[in-house]
Amino acid sequence: MSGEDEMVSGSGWVSDDSSFYGDEEDQHRLENLSGGLECAHYWEKSSRFLNTIVLKARKQLLDNTIAMQKSAEAMPAPKQLADSNTDADTVAMDTPKILPEAAIVFHNRMQGMSEAWQLGESIDDFVARLPPATTRIDAVGPWIWVMNPYARSRHRSEHIHDFKDASEELLRRYLDRREQIETETPSKAKGAITRRLNAECDLPNQIKDLAMKHGVLSGKWMFFPTAKDLPRMWKALAEGTIQNRLGTGAKVATDNGSAKSGSRLICIYTHDFTDTEDVRRVLDELVRMGLVDADMPQGIFYKCDAYTHLDIKNKNDYGLRASLYSSKTLLAGERVSGQRVSGASRIMSTPFSRMKQSNLNDFQRD
Repeated sequence: MSGEDEMVSGSGWVSDDSSFYGDEEDQHRLENLSGGLECAHYWEKSSRFLNTIVLKARKQLLDNTIAMQKSAEAMPAPKQLADSNTDADTVAMDTPKILPEAAIVFHNRMQGMSEAWQLGESIDDFVARLPPATTRIDAVGPWIWVMNPYARSRHRSEHIHDFKDASEELLRRYLDRREQIETETPSKAKGAITRRLNAECDLPNQIKDLAMKHGVLSGKWMFFPTAKDLPRMWKALAEGTIQNRLGTGAKVATDNGSAKSGSRLICIYTHDFTDTEDVRRVLDELVRMGLVDADMPQGIFYKCDAYTHLDIKNKNDYGLRASLYSSKTLLAGERVSGQRVSGASRIMSTPFSRMKQSNLNDFQRD
């Protein structure tokens, strides 16, 4: 069969007069459909979609990077001193290399996640998208997150399961030993038994060693602001985290619908609870921000994630303190930046000297 015989005739179906847009009836239907599209309503709705937010944030980040690159290129090169006795190689080594800010590569471990701040997203857009006071737990989960975009080099692998297995075995041995001592000396006071166990076991340092072995080293300063203070405090802490002034990340509890909860938990993370200088640095910045001072009745507390994973609370069977550090203890009688810490300016509407801090017992979210 020839190729000409295989072709299907278009007679009656296709002609030079055919319209790309269809016949008059199709065109009329499409025009009506187009005219009924409300663009403002569409963008009002789609602007809340994560993909739209990420795209906008990436464009803003790209624009900022290009602007910084142009600014760096416009800077004149530093002039070298005319000294015939100066070796060129020595000059090259001794001259500090000033890298433009555009060389910094930002990283967000929670990029693309709807419950977290996105690279390039302004702090105002972020808190408008996820207001801490009204964002429901069933909408984004138990937490709203902000990750420090500068902290990539400090991220490490955590072996939480291995840590928990080893630590829970350690705690079981501790309780077994306690039971043995109580059986052998039934008349001995509980406090005396605890002191003897502490001398034998040194439980805090053993847990610390296991945490270091398995990389479970992060920890957090904890705030419990009232509903009235929550929006301003969270915005200040989120912005400080994004600007690399605080720790590796921050999170705030979402609304779980409980009428009993009069406060929300905010955590400010540091990369390593054994790095006491960094833990103190973050506390000092919180003081400078006016969020903490030495006159707070109870202060704020720092808890390591190792204790959180082991569900160690204020009252436990192991005689352990739930928190490692207290702002009140660290700031007692000290000065920050040449000024007494109690002189820090206030961000919050309620003076902290009259506020009460809660504890983690009411917050069992992972």
